[in-house]
Amino acid sequence: MFDVAQGLAWPPEYGGRALRNAFYDRWKGREDELARNAGARAELQAARAGRDYDTAYVYAGQAVGTVRRERPAADVVADFAAVDELLGRFTTAR
Repeated sequence: MFDVAQGLAWPPEYGGRALRNAFYDRWKGREDELARNAGARAELQAARAGRDYDTAYVYAGQAVGTVRRERPAADVVADFAAVDELLGRFTTAR
């Protein structure tokens, strides 16, 4: 949806993930109309500049689909650090 609004010819086989918002909901199923709508493109650009994320896109990466529950950021970072430490042991053991 957001690629269409920006006029980007992104190949469908290289999909990205963006968080769903009001802009997406408004245009879902109307991509052909959206592609021709200069006002929607301007609206998206203005929202991005103004940090209005009810309209602007937030790309979330491929792993966002694996999120199952809300967690404090400190816990997530601690998990990353634990994995990094574990991998470091394997790397230095060689």
